[in-house]
Amino acid sequence: MCLFEATALELPKFCCLLNLELDVISFNSNFLMNLLHNCDVLQVFAIHNRKHRHMNWVEYTGPAPPTGVPICVTSHLKIFKFGEYEDGADEHAFTAYLLKRGLVLETAEIHPLSDFDIWRKHDILKRLSAMPRGSNICQIKFDSLRY
Repeated sequence: MCLFEATALELPKFCCLLNLELDVISFNSNFLMNLLHNCDVLQVFAIHNRKHRHMNWVEYTGPAPPTGVPICVTSHLKIFKFGEYEDGADEHAFTAYLLKRGLVLETAEIHPLSDFDIWRKHDILKRLSAMPRGSNICQIKFDSLRY
């Protein structure tokens, strides 16, 4: 919560951080991109979407992230996990961004919102599978039973 409420200039630089698990109560790709720009060697990035379980809505008011691709995305990020994925426009665009620009990405684990019916989950899997990937070894793991 304290990171989410910080401006981009106040976000700490995580020079040696390899694994980051983040519970978000309000998904915002600008915040996540600003954070990724401060994690140069990040190898594992996990997002757990908790907004539907939390009463307070918090809006991210920080600036837009830098235009360049974060160093960790092109050089180090091997595993991306997204729990309680709702397939909203911002979530979809962020996931597509990581898949396309993740040059060393090996695995993208997507766990859809458990409330979705089988047809909605199938549609999400189909759309995710069609996304272009920057890494020719990247596999999408779609698990609707976890979380």
